[in-house]
Amino acid sequence: MEHKSKTKVCKELGIPTYETAVIYHDYFDSMAVYYHDTAIATIWGNGKVKIDNGGWHTQTTKRRINAILDALGLPYSIVQRDYIWYLCDHRNGTETQLVFGKPNWNGATPGIYFDTNTKELLPQGE
Repeated sequence: MEHKSKTKVCKELGIPTYETAVIYHDYFDSMAVYYHDTAIATIWGNGKVKIDNGGWHTQTTKRRINAILDALGLPYSIVQRDYIWYLCDHRNGTETQLVFGKPNWNGATPGIYFDTNTKELLPQGE
């Protein structure tokens, strides 16, 4: 995966640089985009993407995740109603309640996975 500056990555993803960090993991061929201390998106060189809110159901977290989904050409977005997040599939208009999962012993959460090649939502853990 090509290493780019934080400013360039943020510009490409349509998110602000404020409180954002971009960390590359060459061994895994991936890039993680952090908002504060939460990896809100992990993007692998093979086209797989993981989004995660780290338990933070804030408007800013949702807005940044939606910008990343849009920038990657994924036909999904997150909406919130009555404090519950839903994943909207814009191809068929369906909504699914999002459950990011509870953090495990080290604070990691399962996240939601997509394939940017097929534009599909992947089953958790793939």
